[in-house]
Formats: sequence, structure tokens, C-alpha cells
Amino acid sequence: TERVYEFIQPQLAAVCGGEEGKRKTSPLFQDMQGLCPLLVSFSSHEVCADDCRALVAKAQQAGCEAEASERPFLCHAFQAFAAFMPEGAEEELRICEWIKRRGPAWGA
Repeated sequence: TERVYEFIQPQLAAVCGGEEGKRKTSPLFQDMQGLCPLLVSFSSHEVCADDCRALVAKAQQAGCEAEASERPFLCHAFQAFAAFMPEGAEEELRICEWIKRRGPAWGA
């Protein structure tokens, strides 16, 4: 929720040594050229959704193969609940298929 985000953001800055340190640790502010293919899986209703969309867009602008898998009305890290949530299980299968399409080097 927005309240969690508002609580976490100052904590992140403190852990990273200030706002500048937070920028240095975020992939949104790093060079993405030459990055491996990315699948960013997230819920459109989680607080990080805008950052996830921005990450995919930035990677694509850098020439990276990047894909968003966005699902509505789910919690952050819903994929971790695949054993309990049908949506998590479906996304887990989607992620595995995405990896398999990349060839045998990714399946090892």
C-alpha cells in the first residue's frame, strides 16, 4: 500500500547512506546496455508497479530484451505464493516458459 511505501522509502535512504546512495543502488538509475534478457513480473496494484514499468521501459530503450508480465489485483511478490494462489502458480509457469524459450543455456 501507499502507507508501506511511505514508511519504507526513508528507511531505504538511511540504509543506503542517503538519497544519493539510494539512487546508486537502484537499477532505474544505472546503465542497462548489455544487460541479459529481463522478465519483470508484478501486480499492477502493488506499490512498486510504476517502478517496474519504468525498469522495463528503460531496459528496452537501452536495447535490452525486456518484457513485463503484469497481473491485476495481487500483492507484492505474489509469485512466491504459487502453492496457495492460482495466480501465483500461473505466473510461475509463465516464468518457467519464458526461461525455456531462451534456450538450453538458461535451462541448466
